[in-house]
Amino acid sequence: MDSKYPSRLAYLMDKFTVTAKELSEALHVDHSLVSKWRNNKRTLSPRSPHLENIVNFFLAMDSNSKFNTLSDIMQDQFPNFSNETPVMKAALLKKWLLGSPKKVSRNNLLNSLNKRGSYTAQFDVLKGNKGRRQASLRLMNLALSLPPPQELLLYSQSSQENWYSEDKKFSATWKNNYLEILHRGNSISLIHS
Repeated sequence: MDSKYPSRLAYLMDKFTVTAKELSEALHVDHSLVSKWRNNKRTLSPRSPHLENIVNFFLAMDSNSKFNTLSDIMQDQFPNFSNETPVMKAALLKKWLLGSPKKVSRNNLLNSLNKRGSYTAQFDVLKGNKGRRQASLRLMNLALSLPPPQELLLYSQSSQENWYSEDKKFSATWKNNYLEILHRGNSISLIHS
């Protein structure tokens, strides 16, 4: 992505030749809000329904186009983007939109951390068996979004409880995701303590 763009949304809008007015009308929001997102004056929240709508807007534009604009844009980070399911494409596009507009090198990151002296991270606390299942699915989706080959080491401190098997739909989804990760050329090691 060219560094002349203040945000990934700005880059996406430029590649699809979408104006802030057009996007604001499609999202039913004020033009100034889209302008703030585009110019990186206001951050898109991962929990915002607007993010979902932005993703759906660009996925629809891409599917109605003869060109593989999104696949071309996503190629560097997600080489298999064009072969993904619509649900996975939406998840990957969200992840991409929320990322940094500039390439982050190891040295730049270390210099940035040294200058600031601190690092802030957002995290979720998931509780109980339902939380374990939710965390497991998030991890599987992340693993599916990474380019192969990857070596995944899964560490569990919980005893072999029924959190995995008490929900049959989850068990089937987990098994399918697990097999798909392996099918893509990745390896998984489960370590139980």
